[in-house]
Amino acid sequence: MITLLLLMACLPFPGETQFLGFVRANHRALFPQLLSQSQFNRRARQLWPWVEALRRHWAEALGATRASLYLLDTKPLPVVGYTRRKDRSDFAATADYGVCASRHLKYFGYKLVLLCTPTGVPAAYELVPASTDERVAGEQVLDWVWQARILGDKGFIGADWQQGYRETRGLASLTPARANQRTPGPSVSSGGSTACGNGSKAPSTRCRTPAAT
Repeated sequence: MITLLLLMACLPFPGETQFLGFVRANHRALFPQLLSQSQFNRRARQLWPWVEALRRHWAEALGATRASLYLLDTKPLPVVGYTRRKDRSDFAATADYGVCASRHLKYFGYKLVLLCTPTGVPAAYELVPASTDERVAGEQVLDWVWQARILGDKGFIGADWQQGYRETRGLASLTPARANQRTPGPSVSSGGSTACGNGSKAPSTRCRTPAAT
């Protein structure tokens, strides 16, 4: 079962039904006790912690948690039509309404936050409600790494937030500067060096440094 789950993550099928149909038609001899789609879905949810533990182990074995440079980004994951009723949806308790400015998209669902190496090896990832602030979403994955540079977009700008991670985990966040920023800080210019940039404050106090006494 775990082998099938790992294989499904690597093959470009839109869902479990199509994936199981492919396995039945081409590799039934390898999986003679292949479950029905409903049984497969139920077993997959039960085994998810084990599969995730394997992925974490492989990420560490590939050095993904010991790199010196990471890419941090989010992606919208709509799950229900924006105008449809949500009260009877299985996602109603955990999903939320959100906006993706870069795609001009209003949606109901989740936000995937991903931290990966420049070669594309995921170091950590998480799902958060779509309305979650980018910096709060970033907090879900940044605790997996330390002593590194983090390249992110403008959604991760925040002087206090960046300073907190710089002092507590040695993470230097590099982001493009906003046109109206006034406070200097680490950001990425078009030439790849640090330039001006982090004037806004993050809504989370999780990694802020205490005030001087």
